[in-house]
Amino acid sequence: MDTRLRTFRFGWVVAATASVIAQDAAAQASPAPSEPQVTVEAHRATLERRVQDFVTQITAGATDESFERWRRPICPSVAGLTQQQGEFVLMRLSQIAREVGAPLAPEHCEADLIVVVTPDPKQLIEAWRKRSEGQIFNGAAPMTVRHFAETPRPVRAWYNARVYDEHGVPLASANVVLSHTAGDAGNRVTVNSRANDTRIQLGTRNALAAVLLIVDAHSVEHLKIGQIADYLGMVGLAKLDTAAHPSGSPTILNLFAGADPQSEPTGLTAWDQAFLKALYHTDPGARLQRSAITRSVVQDIDSAGTRKIDSVDVYGTMRLNADSVWKTLRADFDELAQTISAQDFPRIQEQKAKIAGKLKAQGPFEYVALSPIIYYAPTPGLYVTIDVVEQKDAARRMPFRAPPTRVMPDPDGLLAAWYEYEAQVGALAAKRELPPWEGCPAPVLHCLASFDPPLLAPYLDRFNAGARANKTVLSEIATDDSDPKHRAAALYLLAHADDVSLLLPLLGRSIFDPDAMVRNGGMRILAGMATAGKDVDYPIQDIIAALDFPATTDRNKAAAIVSGLLQFQRYRDAVVAQALPTVIRLLKLQQPNNHAFAYEILKKASGKDYGEREYAKWEAWVARSRA
Repeated sequence: MDTRLRTFRFGWVVAATASVIAQDAAAQASPAPSEPQVTVEAHRATLERRVQDFVTQITAGATDESFERWRRPICPSVAGLTQQQGEFVLMRLSQIAREVGAPLAPEHCEADLIVVVTPDPKQLIEAWRKRSEGQIFNGAAPMTVRHFAETPRPVRAWYNARVYDEHGVPLASANVVLSHTAGDAGNRVTVNSRANDTRIQLGTRNALAAVLLIVDAHSVEHLKIGQIADYLGMVGLAKLDTAAHPSGSPTILNLFAGADPQSEPTGLTAWDQAFLKALYHTDPGARLQRSAITRSVVQDIDSAGTRKIDSVDVYGTMRLNADSVWKTLRADFDELAQTISAQDFPRIQEQKAKIAGKLKAQGPFEYVALSPIIYYAPTPGLYVTIDVVEQKDAARRMPFRAPPTRVMPDPDGLLAAWYEYEAQVGALAAKRELPPWEGCPAPVLHCLASFDPPLLAPYLDRFNAGARANKTVLSEIATDDSDPKHRAAALYLLAHADDVSLLLPLLGRSIFDPDAMVRNGGMRILAGMATAGKDVDYPIQDIIAALDFPATTDRNKAAAIVSGLLQFQRYRDAVVAQALPTVIRLLKLQQPNNHAFAYEILKKASGKDYGEREYAKWEAWVARSRA
């Protein structure tokens, strides 16, 4: 794990284009000039149209009714998951509710937001209807419940609502409104004899009384628990049309849109959060509540969209100049910055590919990709590196194996447990509830975070025992599974197997994996081992080669390993003899996660500190040390 830098990585490597490199060419870096953005008004108008479409598509019900949200305190319950999964979902639902201003009930309460995960939703719904004589659906017509049960969806959402008058007094129980996302067929009509409708205000307010979220276990088995929890939070806090997949909007509601898995939302987006906050902070009695919500969402997204790109680097070629690229494609970079700020991940991918495509046309390039990274400390900002490989350098700089093709089972559910653990760590980190990092408990060679928090503690024994019992199968997954996510997870799990002789060759092999995620995972473990002083036989030649690999994350992790290995004298000679010219190129980057480790390597190797931007002095020292 990187010890100096805490970053938020946007997206995957987009291998859409390529670039040309002189083998010994120095990387070029250019701080982004502070020119005025001339597209602000056009951006605002486009954003308003997109948000209006988003709000219209996802909200269910008639336009002359108030949107349904929670008025009574929410009491969530979860069934059908493991205890750890259930606790995570409950924690995440409560966290989302607090963040958007929805009311939460105390710990001991009567459940009204009910989540059930089942392999047979239709059978469950029918059993509920019969057992409760329809009361769980508030007496809805059998045809309505049958339609709800037979409509195949990954998550079926049934909303029971209650109507209040303008003073917040609930209307008589005989006037309960029943609704579900398939429509309002069979609903009774609520009569309010005290209604005082005006052109501005409605005479009644709709509020959620109970929500049933029935999850088809088979439809979500490929997803991470964090994705599922965030989807449930979105559809559980507001009456939404779960059949809507607003393709032009970044939203967790597109989780089941059937798009490329790499474009699936990883959680609640800025748009989702802005919508829920607006829903709970606008007047539910206003006839123009939809417009008020739209304005609020636009304001939230637009204010977050003031982030600017702080620097642009070009690494790997002398044919592209960072300053020229910035000036020529300024409008494209501004658009990318806005989209990153909005956390619109599919559009981020599209815009990265668009910029990379334009750059590919400028030379005989085998590979061009953009790496935009936001840093929060110690060098806050948005930094973009344009990674380039020239065709003549492809064999040397991209010596990767062909993608594996096997589809392998999950041994004892370990991979699924690892993805749950990742989601738990992410949620705790977002709330700043992770304890200070003090290293992994022996004999674990790598871990994402401390296992001290109660939600994380059970995973330690699960991973330790499971990895030891299944290390042969995990080894095969790490090398042969067709899914790079599984290959990376298998490596992380094997760090718990207490078998360095088994793990080390797998980590060395991962350096040449065709997927950057797997390379990043394998080298992350090696970096942790090296930094912790684990004295084993590291594949130093391969690590030095990876210092010049295509992806920013490749070079970052390779540099972290080299920095750690310099505590061992036997690796110092190889680093000084072979790695320093590449390290100097990394030093010249603005991108912190490459530059910072290069600076550390030079200081450790030389025993001196000439300053992190004193390139000439460092180059002179390198020349002397290699003479």
